[in-house]
Amino acid sequence: PLRPPIVSPSTAMSGPRYAMHGGESDPDSNEESILAEPGDHRSSRRNVLALLAVSLFASVILLGGLYSHMAQPPAQARHRGARSREDMELSEVPPAAAIDADSSRRSVAPLKVKISESDFTMPATGMLGLAAELGSEAKAVSVGKENCNETRACATAGTLCYEQSESYAQCRASCVKGPDPTHWDGKPWSCKELGPRTPGDDPCGVPGEDCRSSRCCRSPGMTCFEKNASWSTCKAECIPGAPDFADVDSTPWTCKRLGETASGTADWVHDQCVDGYANCVTAGCCKHAGHQCFKQNDYFGMCKLACTDPGWSCGTVGSRTPAPPPTGARMPEWAMSTCAAPETGCLESRCCIGMDVQCYEKSEGWAQCKESCTPGAHADDNNETWSCKPLGPRSYGVSTKGFPSLYCFSVLRVDGYEAGLLRAQWERKAGIFACDDYSLLTADGSTKIGDVETISFPGAPITVSVDNTAGNTELFLHAWNAIIAAGVWKNHTFTMKVDPDAVLVADRARWHLLPQVGKKIYVVNCPKGDMMYGALEVFSYYGIKDWAARGHSLCSAPNNWGEDKYMTNCMDSLGVARVHDESIIADALCLGAGDCSDGRAAAFHPFKDVGRWLQCWDRATGTSPGTIAV
Repeated sequence: PLRPPIVSPSTAMSGPRYAMHGGESDPDSNEESILAEPGDHRSSRRNVLALLAVSLFASVILLGGLYSHMAQPPAQARHRGARSREDMELSEVPPAAAIDADSSRRSVAPLKVKISESDFTMPATGMLGLAAELGSEAKAVSVGKENCNETRACATAGTLCYEQSESYAQCRASCVKGPDPTHWDGKPWSCKELGPRTPGDDPCGVPGEDCRSSRCCRSPGMTCFEKNASWSTCKAECIPGAPDFADVDSTPWTCKRLGETASGTADWVHDQCVDGYANCVTAGCCKHAGHQCFKQNDYFGMCKLACTDPGWSCGTVGSRTPAPPPTGARMPEWAMSTCAAPETGCLESRCCIGMDVQCYEKSEGWAQCKESCTPGAHADDNNETWSCKPLGPRSYGVSTKGFPSLYCFSVLRVDGYEAGLLRAQWERKAGIFACDDYSLLTADGSTKIGDVETISFPGAPITVSVDNTAGNTELFLHAWNAIIAAGVWKNHTFTMKVDPDAVLVADRARWHLLPQVGKKIYVVNCPKGDMMYGALEVFSYYGIKDWAARGHSLCSAPNNWGEDKYMTNCMDSLGVARVHDESIIADALCLGAGDCSDGRAAAFHPFKDVGRWLQCWDRATGTSPGTIAV
């Protein structure tokens, strides 16, 4: 191994002027020499600076020599940013500790060897600390995804060399035994620790943090994008010249990429991993985003968002498949006053308010908010040509209370306990009244709950269904027709039908549904019959849109079915994708569990009197009894 030159204080202070970039005296240079002449009257502070710079130079030489000994990742895993030692000049050797933890691309500008007092700066993640750790008997360290099974040392702060197999190991912040859905192959990881953890914290950023220095992001699928010279942060996507709904103002972004995108779900996951009711214990991984393999016992497990099943050990197998980075954000105040409505002009604002709409360019003089746009002649615009260039972010709903936006409705009887339940919810702004928008429906009559006038629809006889529940398909089809006609659902990411005796925690529903933004899905929440239970029915905007267009013609509606059975079968017939999420509701009628302290459930059912409903709400949300939620 190379050793740094030994420089004593006396040597440093007695040599001739020496510029590190040339090796010869340069009397005409304006640069400050890093070594002082004998008898120099400069302050002791500058002498300390000289010693520090010499140490830095030694470290550069040291690290440059060691770089050639670093092990490389498999050929298929090499990144385009990697270069051999022969390709690098000494003046380009980067500070090792500032290298992206997830790639071998360098995340800071090359370090200049020529140093003056005025430009002598060191990134917080620079290599002086690393050099001090390595000492004079230093060994090679691995960066990014390079194979560290020989070096057993990592350059990036907060990482440790973990073994996948005897032939490959990688520097990472953590490791879970089994296949890793973000790695380039599906081989299992042993996670044997090879060597010590590098001191320090992960330098990569998260959304809302400035990533200009680190130029890397921790979350899968995120990239460090620049807004301007003063701010950059980690985002899933960015449109140059447009505002960002997650930003504090409408100032446009340059969208310059700083670093590489953090690794997301690898291609092999779809073929190798399992979903639904398949046993995931053997596979060790899940096909769907956000899902984790949970064990019932040592021999059987299923992929779920969360595990709440009675009798299950709920131990985990392998890693959770990363959810896609969030698409969209809660609408800020500036967007409500600045952005354009669907089918209106957006050339100036470059943003739209609505569900699944985006600002598209026709020409330099006109742009409009539309769901989609195909370049070329548009029959609805006198066959004039559109460029269809996206000018701003896509809007995924009018989210005034949280993201994604929720439209919730309940069907109630004018007489009976349900009106009292909903009045109690209104007083606390709880249940469906915590959704971004809401409606109340009544058959053959109307009433008022708080400020909400109910929507009236035609009634229908209720029979006994084939599974001994209420045969109410015809009644609820009339209710659904009223919902479609009201059109409020068109503004929101998800539509939820909620029974009055269900305790809904809207923000938890948002957490469950965030990975499904932009998809045509409905939620299967009950393993009994593998269907959607009617206490909480969840549909994406695209699912409801398809039902409104084709449901009546495609789906038969026998009145000896429950409405939930009908909607389950109809969604399948329409090709709306199933998302299995039994943990979204704690329903005593389905799972035999209704524990209101279950922090993962977004709803609890049934609670048919006001006292029990409020007690469950207080327990679920941690609200003190009698407190009114604002």
